[in-house]
Amino acid sequence: MFTKIYFCSGIKYALTIALTSALLLSLCGCQKSSAENWSAKEVQQQAFEYLASRYSAEFTILNCYTKANSSGPIPGGGVHWELIVKSDQFPEDNFFVYYGREKNEDGEWHWTDNYYSLIFCDEANSKIKTLAEQFFGVDCLVESLWGINLWPENIGENSTFKDWLNAGGKCPTFVIYLEDTIPEETLCQEFTNSILSEIPTLKFIFFHGMTADAFYEISTNNEAMADLWNNHPEWRLGIVSCSPIVP
Repeated sequence: MFTKIYFCSGIKYALTIALTSALLLSLCGCQKSSAENWSAKEVQQQAFEYLASRYSAEFTILNCYTKANSSGPIPGGGVHWELIVKSDQFPEDNFFVYYGREKNEDGEWHWTDNYYSLIFCDEANSKIKTLAEQFFGVDCLVESLWGINLWPENIGENSTFKDWLNAGGKCPTFVIYLEDTIPEETLCQEFTNSILSEIPTLKFIFFHGMTADAFYEISTNNEAMADLWNNHPEWRLGIVSCSPIVP
């Protein structure tokens, strides 16, 4: 025996609205990338696989979290995963691994990292140090600030810094510490312009004049240059910032 159930028009309308809303929510849920809903454990497992496919080093993940793609009072534009990682190749330094789509024109989720900031760091700093010491005639120390960029195609851990630059890789900012020298804006600008052919993606150079005592402290105690600059104003002689001027 079957029992017929009749609904009044008001109940039918309410059920229709409810079912339609549920269907829309379901569709929206399907369209949302599952990566946003992954657990930190799942992301870390995928990150290890990504790193193993690109590099020969062993890696340790120190932290893993989501971060808004755009900052501000009301963040928007979705989120990406960000991981802080250490390698046995560079045990004293950390780098970042990202999983997101904010840096990709196709809108798909992709892995990327800034391990290049460790792989090419010494070569880049050494190159600028040699050029700066030749130009200014004093001892110099150099730090490079790499930012966050996608790896150029066909560039990997066995490539050189020159390969990186030739493929369009970016290293936009350097900090040059000049021993016992007050930076002069005209000379600093001239140097900045002169190396644009060597570093075509150059955006800024900061010239920090520091006393001989500061350089001695760095050489004897291996203290970070930025820490000395921030913590010892008595050792600062001046600062100049320059962007290359293209003729």
